[in-house]
Amino acid sequence: MIYPDAHLLGLPREIRELIYNFLTDSHPPAEFYHKNVPLEISATNPPPLSVLLTHRTLFSEFLHHFKIHTTLTIHIDAYSSAKRLDDDPTLYNELIIYHHIKSTRTIELRPRLNAGYEHIKRDLDVVVTVLLKEARELRTVIVGWGEMTMGFMGLWRPWCYKAPALGPVRGLVGVVEVVCGKVVMPPPSSAVKEQEGLERAVRLLIEEAEGQK
Repeated sequence: MIYPDAHLLGLPREIRELIYNFLTDSHPPAEFYHKNVPLEISATNPPPLSVLLTHRTLFSEFLHHFKIHTTLTIHIDAYSSAKRLDDDPTLYNELIIYHHIKSTRTIELRPRLNAGYEHIKRDLDVVVTVLLKEARELRTVIVGWGEMTMGFMGLWRPWCYKAPALGPVRGLVGVVEVVCGKVVMPPPSSAVKEQEGLERAVRLLIEEAEGQK
């Protein structure tokens, strides 16, 4: 169908992409959380529902734009993991059917230390397994970290304690680009050291994985 120049679909695709950028940059991140399963995911640059419902061509173009430009963050909560049995398949089953994982190019893994690090490691191993199996368009994995507003058990844990939780990420090295992200809600008095600790942990993890291949 031919549209008039004054119509949005009459503009060149490159101009429409700029408009999509403007609309998504001003839109808050979308959050997906199911109270019955231990799965919390957020996404940057979500397409406004009002635009998706306007026209099927805009729907298709906007979803394509979303898949290319969004960062999908998978929050890995140690406390949620600690409440489940070791052989509980709930997290795996929910991730394997989450369709955006199959088409997103950038995913952030953001563990949250509100219980022992071994619980993060267990769930992170599940997440990495699903990414290797299902994330066909994945190009980049960002390794972040989430602290709590108060230190776990009243104390902020050092990186020599936390770093082993990231072990499963080694399986992604060489398959996709693995980069270091940010520490979210770090201890105010040691925010710089927390960020440096994450960067060092990710760098050593990548070096170890590359040395084993």
